Order: sequence, then structure tokens, then C-alpha cells
Amino acid sequence: MKKIEFIIDQHLKEMTQHRTDTLSIACYETTIVQNVHGHIPLHWHDELQFVAVLQGTALFHINDQKMILSKGDGIFINSGIMHMAEDHGVSENCIYLCLNLSPHVIMPSDLYIKYVHPSICISN
Repeated sequence: MKKIEFIIDQHLKEMTQHRTDTLSIACYETTIVQNVHGHIPLHWHDELQFVAVLQGTALFHINDQKMILSKGDGIFINSGIMHMAEDHGVSENCIYLCLNLSPHVIMPSDLYIKYVHPSICISN
């Protein structure tokens, strides 16, 4: 099984580009144990993230909270929020679907700056 590398910088910002030149959205199927670390390390990113667990159970650490998510559960992780994930339990490898969306794509930039930006935490 090929291990997937998860690259973060010295400030724990994830370095993956979650978009293309034409589309500010990305969707991934993630198997936690396939990560080179054996878990998804502590990190943050500018994108909004929607997670839906497809198989198994995961323990998500989001800021100072811990949440256990099982098959069928989902979670929203806001922009700039520190988080990590690890398998929870021994019977199955957790697989989840992850949708990352640039907050700027929600609406035109003038409306985004006035109404959305104040409500999300973006770390620069």
C-alpha cells in the first residue's frame, strides 16, 4: 500500500492546493491509515471543509474539542481552524469524503468581504 504524504509548513498550514485554476473546490476520499504518519496530522487551511464518514470511525481533534464520527456522520470545519484525524477503534480503517471549498467562491467578492469574511477565521 502506497503511503500518502501530508505536507504542512512551520505554522502547521496544510500546503495542498485545494483548487485548480478554474475551480475553487476539491473533493477527496481519504483513508486515514494510508497517510505516511498513520493519521492526519494537526493542521489548518484557508478552505472551508465538509467531511462525511463513509466507513469506520474517526476521532477528530478540532481546536480543543474531540469528536468521534462514525459511518454516516459528518462535520463542518471552518477556515483557519486547527484540526487532525485518527482512526478510532481497531476493526475497520476509517474512510471519509472531504470537500474543501474556498470561502471566496461562496459569493461575489464585495458581498464576501462584507458578510462572509467577518464570520470565518482566516489565519494569514
